[in-house]
Amino acid sequence: MEQKSIDDMNYFELLAWLGIGSSHPGGFPATIQNLETMHVKTEEYVLDAGCGNGLTACVLAKVVGCKVVGVDLNHQMIENARVRAKREGVSHLVEFKVADVYKLPFEDNTFDLVMAESITVFLNKRKAYKEFYRVLKPEGRIADLEMCMIQETSDDNFKKQMKACFGNGTNPLTLEEWKNTLQQVGFEDVEVRNPRTLSNNHNVKSIVKREKS
Repeated sequence: MEQKSIDDMNYFELLAWLGIGSSHPGGFPATIQNLETMHVKTEEYVLDAGCGNGLTACVLAKVVGCKVVGVDLNHQMIENARVRAKREGVSHLVEFKVADVYKLPFEDNTFDLVMAESITVFLNKRKAYKEFYRVLKPEGRIADLEMCMIQETSDDNFKKQMKACFGNGTNPLTLEEWKNTLQQVGFEDVEVRNPRTLSNNHNVKSIVKREKS
């Protein structure tokens, strides 16, 4: 396959080429805060959806000792993540797969926790959340760290700038819209934890618990 030039790469291809982890708003401090909020246990099985270069999955495995599967559509990201896992000595706990979050290659009720960091903002949110719900065990939970709008805007120039930077699918929602979308696909006990403005170098964590039906 012919290597793209930097000028031809999209946002995600550039991150993979550079090997950058925690590129989401809030960066790595927001990741650590999110992990601490979720109180992940050693015996839990975690899905890192849109794992990128594998930083979060490897940190979680190293600190908590739980098993983690990371998935991403970008082949280079997955290769980088596998190299990272080997380097960090957690290859026995972490597995990385090239996979589409709309069609996850896992059985129903597989995971205790789904983690996502700045991926659903670029996706069809209902479709992605329905798939996350499917692979979670009853009473499993999701932690999604995403950009959100403080209020709705009709500023077309802002929307164009967002799409020019991140791609055509970029669509941050307001807090209420995020919560409503999660509830519409079946999640319960939706909470917003640690909301911060981007200027403070933090992000918003949406913590969701899925109850047994």
